Amino acid sequence: MQTLYVVQQGCYVCRDQQKLLIKRGGNVLGEVRIPLLEQVLIFGRSQITTQAIQTCLQNKIPIAFLSRMGYCYGRVMKVDQDFYYQDEGCFLNEEGRKKFLKFWLQRMEEKVGNQKQPRWDILTAQIRKYKQFVYHPVESYEPYLMQ
Repeated sequence: MQTLYVVQQGCYVCRDQQKLLIKRGGNVLGEVRIPLLEQVLIFGRSQITTQAIQTCLQNKIPIAFLSRMGYCYGRVMKVDQDFYYQDEGCFLNEEGRKKFLKFWLQRMEEKVGNQKQPRWDILTAQIRKYKQFVYHPVESYEPYLMQ
């Protein structure tokens, strides 16, 4: 798997069939086949077309926008990696449930003060939120803060 680094300023990334092309003006500076791509990192004042973004999202390829010095402005990634939508509701899929339970168990194992003991206040709040999400998915869901 490859990472596409777009470092040269003034470039743009576009899609051409099963490839992403890096262009500047009318010149093609490079290309990479989409099936071989793991992620796209765009530095500085470079751009990516809507078609290239759509293709990356369909292939679960995250895109990160960074400053020239590497500060991350944000990422674009497929929303439904942990959720699926059905009947106007948002539900955790198998992968989302695994992550949810993993972080939940991790929080339960944290120390309280200097002792390792169950955190019943957190457990109760988490169960309440989870029930709300399961039984009333259309209502606004506030996910548990994962530290």
